[in-house]
Amino acid sequence: MTVTVFIFLIALVFIIYQILAIVLNVREIRRLRDIRYQTKTQHSFGVARQNLLLLVANKKISDDSITFLFFYLLNTNIMRYPDRYKELSRMLREALLTDKPNSTGSGISDLLKKESEDWDEEVKNIITQNIDSMTFLMVSHSPVLRMVWVLAKLSHKVWLKDKYHGVMSKVAKLISRNDKSLVTFAEARDELSSLTGVV
Repeated sequence: MTVTVFIFLIALVFIIYQILAIVLNVREIRRLRDIRYQTKTQHSFGVARQNLLLLVANKKISDDSITFLFFYLLNTNIMRYPDRYKELSRMLREALLTDKPNSTGSGISDLLKKESEDWDEEVKNIITQNIDSMTFLMVSHSPVLRMVWVLAKLSHKVWLKDKYHGVMSKVAKLISRNDKSLVTFAEARDELSSLTGVV
């Protein structure tokens, strides 16, 4: 047996061992990946909530405005329960998409639209942070969207801007038959984007 053959056999055994280790640990890898995405999701919405509170502290928005109340509730719920995907999507659908009028005769989405006329750039930036966080939440729950996310990053384009804006929503709607919660997040994200004037 030559040295070359010996080295080749050692390399082959090592590769087979690595493949078997990966196959046997797929469940653990998935669990750790889910934990990582949940942590990133919590952090993303945590930053958005912190910035929202800074706006209130700086008197850019009122703490009894629908803008503050809606986004504070959204951020807090997702921070606390990032794994309750279906419940979160139901909350968004009821608040933004199948809006129920409150006692004054206006629904949450109508009130947000009215208040959005007075949003300055700082407030719009916070809303955009929430939109980007919602996109990451969608990515964390869909292998297809994760693939689109990776491809977009590899293309060296600025994500969620220019011609890539809206790609996540479009892909989410294409696969909506398999995940109704996903399309709810996509539609809610589009609704918020329209409020900030992002095309």
